[in-house]
Amino acid sequence: MKTITSFFLKGKTILVLFLLTNTIYLYMVLHTIPTLTQYTGDKGIPDMKPTGYDLTYLQDIFSLLGEAGSDYYLNVQLQIDLFYPIFFAITYGLMIHYLAKKLSFSKYILGSLAFWPVLAGAFDLMENFMLNGFLEKSIELTSFNANICSFFSQAKSLCTTLSFCILLVLACWLAYRSIKRAYSQKTIDVKS
Repeated sequence: MKTITSFFLKGKTILVLFLLTNTIYLYMVLHTIPTLTQYTGDKGIPDMKPTGYDLTYLQDIFSLLGEAGSDYYLNVQLQIDLFYPIFFAITYGLMIHYLAKKLSFSKYILGSLAFWPVLAGAFDLMENFMLNGFLEKSIELTSFNANICSFFSQAKSLCTTLSFCILLVLACWLAYRSIKRAYSQKTIDVKS
């Protein structure tokens, strides 16, 4: 177990995962989501609604998508978006863990901070599962189910935002500490 953890906590491994994760994200943002918004217009798609949505919104979206748009959503967007949350959870969890470890945080704090991207990924997968069910008509599109799906979307957005904030704070803290150390070392060298 120790060798697996040490392999994944290497900077090069995290960089490769970061590039892969963000390549998937860019593909969705630059290709699949714009393709879907050709069907839905300014209403967007549920995946990109951080404040959530309601039954009426979902009914409107599914109506605007029509058969061709629903097919694209189901067989292209949601298939790609099956992988992104998993890669996001692993990559950003490892990045937070890596930076927090460099700052000598306790194991409890390391785990607590690195858990937010995992939660974001889990909520994203649950939202995708429900959207998939709505499109396949295996989950009934009711007000209750729309609210659950919306909750997953909002929770995903909150956890993703917290993950980015934690990452930014840790990176700034590490940069500050490195600059302070370098300055202290120069001060010592000048006095000697």
